[in-house]
Amino acid sequence: MVEVLSWLLQQVVIGDWKIFVYNLIQTILFIVLGVIIGKVVAYGLRKLANKGNIATAIKPSFIELFIAVIKWSIYILFVEFGIEQLNFPQLTNIVSMVLLTIPAIVGSLFIIGIGYILASYLKDIVEESKVINWEILGTLLFFFVMYVFSVFALKTALINFDSTTVNIILIILTAVVSATVAIGFLFFRKKK
Repeated sequence: MVEVLSWLLQQVVIGDWKIFVYNLIQTILFIVLGVIIGKVVAYGLRKLANKGNIATAIKPSFIELFIAVIKWSIYILFVEFGIEQLNFPQLTNIVSMVLLTIPAIVGSLFIIGIGYILASYLKDIVEESKVINWEILGTLLFFFVMYVFSVFALKTALINFDSTTVNIILIILTAVVSATVAIGFLFFRKKK
C-alpha cells in the first residue's frame, strides 16, 4: 500500500500530472477495449459452438468454462496493457503472473483430461485380456497413469514457482496419497 501511495505521489505531485492523466485515460481505454473484445470473442465462440453442434459431444458447462477462461484471459491481457501505460512495474508484474497462471491451469486441466482418457483406455485393455487378477491390475494401472498425469498437470499449473517448491509440494502430495491408499487397503482388507 505504501508503494502505491508513494508511486501515486511521485506521478501526480513530483512528475507532470498532465502526462499522468493522459496515461490514466489510455489505461481506461485499454480496459474498455479489452472488455469489448472479450465479450465479442465470447459471443463468437458461443455461436461457433452452437453452429458446430459441439454441445452434443461436450457438456455445455465445459464449453462455458472454456469460453470464460478465454474471455477473462483477454480481459487480463488488456488490463496488463493498460497498467503498462501507467509505468507502475509492481502492479504490472502481478498482472503478468496472473496472466501466465490462467493458461497454465487450463493446460493442466487438458493434461488431466488426456490422462483420464489414456488411463480408461488402458484399464479397458487389461479388463478385456482377462489375465489373473485383471480387476486389480486394471485399477492399479488406471490410478498409476492418473497419478503420473496429475504430477505433470501440477508441475504445469505451478509454473510460477521454482522447481524446489514444486518438488516439495509433489513429495508431500505423494506421501499423503500413498498413506491414504495404504490405510484404505488395510481398512478394506480387514473387512474381508
